[in-house]
Amino acid sequence: MADLEKIMGVSADDIEKIMGVSKSDIEKIIGVEIPSGLAWAGTRAVSAGGSNTAHGDLDRIQYKTIGASANTVDFGDLQTTRAQHSCGGSNSTRGIWGGGITQVGGADVYGVTDTDYITIASTGDGTDFGDMDQAASYGTNEGCSNGTLLFSNGGYTTAPAGTQDRIEYYTIASTGNGTDAGNLNAIKSTCGGSNGDSRYLVMGGYKNDSGNTDDIEYNDFSTSANGSDFGNLSGATLYVGSVNSTVRSAFAVPKNQYNLNTIEYVTVASTGNSSDFGDLSTERDQVSGTSDGTTGEFFGGSGTSYIDPVNVIDKLTIGTTGNATDVGDLLENAETCGTTSGN
Repeated sequence: MADLEKIMGVSADDIEKIMGVSKSDIEKIIGVEIPSGLAWAGTRAVSAGGSNTAHGDLDRIQYKTIGASANTVDFGDLQTTRAQHSCGGSNSTRGIWGGGITQVGGADVYGVTDTDYITIASTGDGTDFGDMDQAASYGTNEGCSNGTLLFSNGGYTTAPAGTQDRIEYYTIASTGNGTDAGNLNAIKSTCGGSNGDSRYLVMGGYKNDSGNTDDIEYNDFSTSANGSDFGNLSGATLYVGSVNSTVRSAFAVPKNQYNLNTIEYVTVASTGNSSDFGDLSTERDQVSGTSDGTTGEFFGGSGTSYIDPVNVIDKLTIGTTGNATDVGDLLENAETCGTTSGN
C-alpha cells in the first residue's frame, strides 16, 4: 500500500485531527498505510557541508546507518559550499538544510538564504527548496523539527549585519520559502537546537550584549509564539550539538566555545536545568548531532583548537547515561556540519 504522508502531504497526527479518528483507524478507513516510527527521525544519518581548514567550506553530503560501526559514504553535493547552517532537519523521507556561510570570490559571506533538500533514501545532489525569509548563519545548526515543520532560531547575517532573535520555519513536505514565526528571548547565534514530537529546545549561544550564555529556552513548535524559559546548562557555552528521543535531549556542551568532552541532558517535557550524562570519546567542540530516537551520534567537530576539524563519529544510547564511543569517521575532517536523519 502507498505511504499515507506521501499521498496526503501531511503527517498522521495532523490527519487524525482533520478526520476526527484515531491513527489506528485511519488505515482501515482510507486504505493506506500509516508511516511507522518517528516523523522527525530515521535510521539513516545524513551530514551536509561543514568547514575544513584544508579546503574551506564544503558542499559534501555524506551518510551512514545510525548505530553501525562504520564510516560515512558519499551521498552527493549541496548546491553551494556551506557551513554553519541556520537549520537542518527532516521528516521521515526528506532532509533540508537552510542558510549558512558560503564563499564568494574566496571570501566568506555570513548569512545566505540558500535552502537545499534531498530524498534521504536515495543518493544524489541537493535540490533547491526555496529561500530563508531572512538570511542567516550560526543559527540552530541541526535545526528543530517535529517532522512537519522545521524551525531556524537566531543566527548571524552580514546584510543587515548583526545577530538576530528571529524564529522562522519551513513546511517540510512542500517546497517554498521560510516564514516568520516569532522571536527568541534574546538576540543570539551559534545555539544548539533539538527535534521532538511536541516541543523543541534552543540551548546556549552567543548574546550580543553579554557574550556566551547558559540559557535553555523552548517552543512548542508554534508558528506564532516566542521562546519561553526552560532552564540552564551547567555553564555558558555555544556550538551545542544535540541528539534526541521522544523523552530526552542529550547534548555535547563545550564550555565557552573551547574543547571539553562534556555531555548533558534534560527531560524535554519538564522544565529545569541540565544534568550530567557522560563524555564524548575525545575533547572537541562544534560537533553536530543526529539520532533515530534511540541511538544518537555526534559528527566531527574541532579538536585541539576551534579551527582544527576532526572526523570522529561517536554514538550513545539516549535513554541511559554513560560515555559515548567512537564508531567511525567522516570522509574528511569537518566541523559545524548540518545533520539530519530519515528512512
